[in-house]
Amino acid sequence: MQKIIIKNLFIVKDFEMEINKFNLIIGEQSSGKSTISKAIFFFKEINTQIKFYIFSVKNKIQYSIKEIYDNIIKDFFMSMFGKLDNIDDNLYLKYQYKSNTYIEIMKKNNSLNINYSENIIIFFDKLKADIKKLFETYSDIDSSIKFRDIFEGSIGEEINDFFENELITYYIPASRSSIALLNNQRTRLNYDTIDFIFYLFITLVERIDFLFKDGVKNFIKNINDDDKKRILNEMNNKIEKYICGQYFYDDMFGYIKLENSDKKIPIDKISSGQQEILWLLNVLLGITWLNKKNQFVIIEEPEAHLYPNMQKEIIDFIVNFMNITDSSILITTHSPYILTSTNNLLYAGKLKENYKNNKEDVEKINNIIGEYGSLNPNEINAFKLYLNDFRYANLINEENEINCEEIDDISNTINETYTKLFDMELNNE
Repeated sequence: MQKIIIKNLFIVKDFEMEINKFNLIIGEQSSGKSTISKAIFFFKEINTQIKFYIFSVKNKIQYSIKEIYDNIIKDFFMSMFGKLDNIDDNLYLKYQYKSNTYIEIMKKNNSLNINYSENIIIFFDKLKADIKKLFETYSDIDSSIKFRDIFEGSIGEEINDFFENELITYYIPASRSSIALLNNQRTRLNYDTIDFIFYLFITLVERIDFLFKDGVKNFIKNINDDDKKRILNEMNNKIEKYICGQYFYDDMFGYIKLENSDKKIPIDKISSGQQEILWLLNVLLGITWLNKKNQFVIIEEPEAHLYPNMQKEIIDFIVNFMNITDSSILITTHSPYILTSTNNLLYAGKLKENYKNNKEDVEKINNIIGEYGSLNPNEINAFKLYLNDFRYANLINEENEINCEEIDDISNTINETYTKLFDMELNNE
């Protein structure tokens, strides 16, 4: 299991977490949720950046693989987190990809020092030789598309296999509703001024826009893979239910065509909640279509602008996506309803494990939460971040459930205020 250690990165003073299949972090604003998420994304995406560089320069590599990693990591770090002047001098990051395989990053003299585990250093030498051999063997191929497939199937897989980091990583930021405002302006955007994470998200949205030109239903009809067609249809049916119609994108203009009506509503005129879930759910559908492999998807604040009942529906959708596609999820949230909904699915997973030899009982559970709606108790992490003293707590108790006390924490605070007012009224009578 992969693991991250963060010390003195912005608001995060000391945090340690194993990366599981389903990961959830709750905390107040500015408690460090996004910083942790971006750090995990950073380490999981390093090898993607490396592969892109090696493929781009082909046989013109002038440096050692270690030097290439060093330079890419430093550039990528500043793209993610900004100038080093704003980074604490006591910064320490460590990401463990597997047993005895890790990368460490520290700041010293306003520069990043990067350390690799010994087996990575050995791997660098082997990788350099394999890259040289690959480019020599296929030097006569004039098709960049064919060579890209060969490269990804050899060097790409070699890097993924060594780091055990084969999942494709996506980041769905909390600011996704602003896509609606940018809908007719994307060609005029200065991408150099946009936050790096949001830039990646915009380009992902642009990659999947064509799916919606004539509506997803029409697109899905032409898919040859019956299993993928079934999955996408199930996802799209729920999306249409949540947004009360079909989403279309045509000539830089997006709109919702209402169910059982010809009325079209531009997406910048729909509710903020609909805008949030539109780009969350459409992107999950899009990356399901894009990839044959599973994914690691980071989702910030899936509850944004949503009524509690819809928050529950969104968690159900995300967990179904995770189980159907065998993907992994990291969610950051402010909402106790997200914890409650997650706890229900975790409880269902416990029951399914307990009754796994009883087909009838398992079927009853599936009828309640769906075949793919449960969370395996062995595949979940949940943490709460505390703003005032920068500490964190594991929310999973000995019964493999989320602590109810933490779920009720906000309600208790509200109830305390009510009790004080009520006591005052009694004392004045």
